[in-house]
Amino acid sequence: MEHLPVELIYRVISFAQQSDQHIHVSLSQVNRFFRSLVNSSPLFWTKIDFAYPIPLISLYIERSAHLPLDVIADNGVSTFWHQARERQDRTLECLALLRPHRHRIHRLRVRDVDAQFWGLDMRDMSRVPQPRPDPKDNFLWCHLLCNLEVLDLEFADWFINSDLDFPPVTTLRKVRLCGFWSKAHPSLLPPQLESLALADCTARTTAVILDHLVNLSLIRCPATVTQAILQCISLPQLFSLTIHFASVHDPTQALPTNHVVDATGVELFTQAQPTVQKLDISAFHTNNTFLEDTLQRLPNIIHLRIASASLRDDQLLLLSVGSVNEVPVTRVLCRQLTSLTIENEFDITSGALRRIAESRHAASIPLTALILRGLDGTKVTADDIEDLDTYGITELVVDVIYADFSGESDEDLWSGSEEADSSEGDWMSGDEKVVAGGS
Repeated sequence: MEHLPVELIYRVISFAQQSDQHIHVSLSQVNRFFRSLVNSSPLFWTKIDFAYPIPLISLYIERSAHLPLDVIADNGVSTFWHQARERQDRTLECLALLRPHRHRIHRLRVRDVDAQFWGLDMRDMSRVPQPRPDPKDNFLWCHLLCNLEVLDLEFADWFINSDLDFPPVTTLRKVRLCGFWSKAHPSLLPPQLESLALADCTARTTAVILDHLVNLSLIRCPATVTQAILQCISLPQLFSLTIHFASVHDPTQALPTNHVVDATGVELFTQAQPTVQKLDISAFHTNNTFLEDTLQRLPNIIHLRIASASLRDDQLLLLSVGSVNEVPVTRVLCRQLTSLTIENEFDITSGALRRIAESRHAASIPLTALILRGLDGTKVTADDIEDLDTYGITELVVDVIYADFSGESDEDLWSGSEEADSSEGDWMSGDEKVVAGGS
């Protein structure tokens, strides 16, 4: 091993860190060679987690030299006061260690029950134990946090005082904010932002122009708030849009509800959005008007995913060419559509899907990928599925369930490949894991 090129060993260790981020610590205890190699390689020490012991965090900061840092502070939520106090003390210690190195932080993910220690909540500092953070030098949004590129904030309770002045972080490219909004939040969204995810937002925002935004996700936001956000944010370059609706938050409950909601009457866009090519929409039910109006204003959609929307055949047949229930379709929706994913829709039949594929193929605007998961197996026939490949579909995934929920599934019954554009597991996707047999 010692005779191998050092660059090759670096690559092997870096690859192994993808499955075990602490493997370099273990290797440093193997022998003198590995100890010297690991301890003198700053790149192995750039990911800092608040779950580490304080001495280890200090060691990571030292050995990472001057390289950019990736910081994770997932403090979770504790219902026991003594555990909460311990967490607060640890948070203050970790922040004290990192405070001189804020200019090195390029990625920051924070999940905490309280935002006070991070300088975002200044309403009641009397509850904060000594030493209290100085409101004029909060950890976040100061001029020292000048190289931040990725920010992920999730607080159980947070509020931004509009009197605070947030210096712009012009390096930010990707932001996820989970929590209750105030009018001051737009100051956290720089115009150069490329990816934005907003979760559990219950208040409308003011007008924001995001000229470079490519990906937008609105997760567990009420339908009216979703509408307000989309209509007040200018998105001239938007490519991908994910919407996971949620019910209006009940302040008497600890967590926001996550039920399928009625989107009837909601108008997501007032004008066409020709740059959007990918739409992922879930957790709603509505009439034909909402779906038709939304798709009409997204004329260049290539990838469409609909999940948990209580769809009927006649609603899905809006994507067909010809007629629906013997009524001619005057407009062809989504002419550029090539990939269609339908998940957790128990009223959709395979006949409707075959009709869509057949009519679009005949009109020379064929689907090439069809992903079906969580459909009612009694409404899906083998004949319909087998006919799909004759209509130009080259990528097919079918996974159905049955009413008895016995745990047995027809997964891969009709072949297919894994969907390249699945959003499952992505931080930008907020819907629950697909309901499917065997899950």
